Amino acid sequence: MINRRLFSRHFRLVALLIIMSLPGFCQSNTDQLEANKETARSYLNVVVNKQDLGFMSRIFSPDFAYHNTDGSVEHNIADGSLAAFLRELFTGFPDIHYTIVNTIAEGDMVSLYCVATGTQKGSFLGNPATNKKVAFKEMFLYRVTNGKLTEAWNVVDRKEVFDQISGK
Repeated sequence: MINRRLFSRHFRLVALLIIMSLPGFCQSNTDQLEANKETARSYLNVVVNKQDLGFMSRIFSPDFAYHNTDGSVEHNIADGSLAAFLRELFTGFPDIHYTIVNTIAEGDMVSLYCVATGTQKGSFLGNPATNKKVAFKEMFLYRVTNGKLTEAWNVVDRKEVFDQISGK
């Protein structure tokens, strides 16, 4: 006599394995993760490194929010504060360049680990130009929804950056 319960379990397992082995079953998730990574990387590669603020409309959702580490919103798209910050960054560091060292994606989240370099040739956050070179590490975490950046968080040692500017 066939144990129906055992047969049912094995049947479901075999069916699942067959479905998972079909071409493209896991591909769509992998493709989505890669697309999310590319969207996050394009912020640094195009908007920041090429200083192309016009590209922002292609990758940011209208309700995008850039959070501080405490969760409060520092910049967003709607009020123009992110673009204003980037213009100040480009004025202060016209040669700012981010090199993406590592990218990790899971679900709708993408993490970037980067090294940034630049020379402070203009005023930045109230600090006059020093012509000093800076190099610092920064981590970003982005939420990507429907191909657009919707939220971001970053971790950077701002004291390290300002110490380099001031020559400490």
